[in-house]
Amino acid sequence: MPLPSFLSFFKQSPIAFSYSEAVLSADGKPLDFVFKNINPAFEKLFKLKKKEILGKRFLTALPLKDHSNAQWHDRLTQALTTSSLQSFELPFPDGDRWVKMTVIPEDSSHLVCLAEDISKSHEKPRTNPDPEEIDLDIFCVLDLEGHFQKISAQFEKGLGFSLEQLKSLCFLDLVHDEDLPFTQESIQKVANTEELGDFVSRFRTKNERYVFLEWRAKKNGKYIFASARDVTKKIEHERRLEKEAMHDELTGLYNRFYFHKRAAEEISRANRYKFPVSMIIADIDHFKNVNDTWGHPVGDDILEKMSRLMAQNIRKSDILSRLGGEEFVVLLPETDSEGGRAVAEKLRSVIASFEFPIVNRITASFGVAELRKDESFRNWYKRVDDAMYKAKESGRNQVIRFEDGFVFEPIPSGIYFEWNHNWESGNPEIDRQHRHLVEMGNPLIINLKSESPREPITRQIEQLIGELASHFAFEETVLLDLGYPEYDDHKAMHHQILAKAAELKGKYESEEVQGEVFVSFLIDDFIIGHMAEADSKFFPLTKEQSRN
Repeated sequence: MPLPSFLSFFKQSPIAFSYSEAVLSADGKPLDFVFKNINPAFEKLFKLKKKEILGKRFLTALPLKDHSNAQWHDRLTQALTTSSLQSFELPFPDGDRWVKMTVIPEDSSHLVCLAEDISKSHEKPRTNPDPEEIDLDIFCVLDLEGHFQKISAQFEKGLGFSLEQLKSLCFLDLVHDEDLPFTQESIQKVANTEELGDFVSRFRTKNERYVFLEWRAKKNGKYIFASARDVTKKIEHERRLEKEAMHDELTGLYNRFYFHKRAAEEISRANRYKFPVSMIIADIDHFKNVNDTWGHPVGDDILEKMSRLMAQNIRKSDILSRLGGEEFVVLLPETDSEGGRAVAEKLRSVIASFEFPIVNRITASFGVAELRKDESFRNWYKRVDDAMYKAKESGRNQVIRFEDGFVFEPIPSGIYFEWNHNWESGNPEIDRQHRHLVEMGNPLIINLKSESPREPITRQIEQLIGELASHFAFEETVLLDLGYPEYDDHKAMHHQILAKAAELKGKYESEEVQGEVFVSFLIDDFIIGHMAEADSKFFPLTKEQSRN
């Protein structure tokens, strides 16, 4: 039987799900498959009633073309016999709709199927569209050299140019310099292949302002018909959300989420190319006394000024982030520990000699460490943090570089993450589910890195996948209600994570991969890659909703 978490997910999910059982021959080979359960989304997609399909076989129950039934049966059999995820596309009898199926084997006789309507991806563009049917909000006709031949009233109204004023210009003259190569390539593609091109470029208006236009173009004989819509507000909104997700609101520095992302990239780069990389953690001394004595506005002013001081005294290639409170971190690519110590000493000296308003002088304590060969991020970070605290304990206003003689307790290999309050979205239920998933992930990581038997670990993985699916469905409902601009992309990420989790589960169960591969998936794909990075992009919306 499916796990309770899956049964709950079946009822709530906007994703079409079915659960089926194999009809086995005497020698254990699948002959057919019987529907045991479907959710409302499955009923809606296939236009079937649950009571009409339960207990029936695939080959007779679904409204698919004859050859599709055979393909479906083959893929289901393959998924079951190989214990691996299978994905394929099928047409409906009406010829107008297509469905993508993802098949996930649960055990030796049960399967979970995800179904998605992909009809739009199979739509064929019309070969000779009527120019009058093109979006005429902003419309122009060009010759093959890009000279304007005709423009619509909305082109003139929106961009300010008359056709007469455009006679001496060509299309590329109005494109932003940074967008020229891509735009030129797109236009050339349309001119050469007669294929519809979709591209966004910044376009100059008559008053010398640039707007983002999303263009559609089609060659018609000696001319190119092009229509566009103004997407400036959409792109500016997306960029604002992206900036908020990556930057600390008070200081404008990169935040903890971005720091984690860049740290992972620098570790990978250092290991690949054998470059050194060092980390500095800085903590303002006696900062609590500043807030208690002069108040938080003064404390905030110090944080802003210290951020600027540090940013002005490091290289452009260095990555400076605020971890929270009065703590900062600097990643130093291609820098060994001695170079890191020199940078930290320079920062310490600049801060100690700067005259801050009201409080006059403050100091900070610094810890430094270079990444070791094959060292995990968490271990590296803890060494730098320990060095910084030793600087505090040794009198403050100094730099301590981590040395081999340090008394140091490595982080246990299986425990990677504790809940971080910077991961809070403002939506109580999303945050509860995120905490629950992190709590589920840690013991699973420990077991995956141990020599424990695979069967109980596989059950843990199944339970985690079920909880992930349920969480993703709830999160998608919230984002859809909020009108999140990146909803489709975010939903696609959810599908990819679930599919990869199911695939890795199958490979782990069949001993094709070791537990470390699933550990990497949990940390890189979900905890850091998705929850801490991708999810953080919608936090401004959920936090705003929580305040209203």
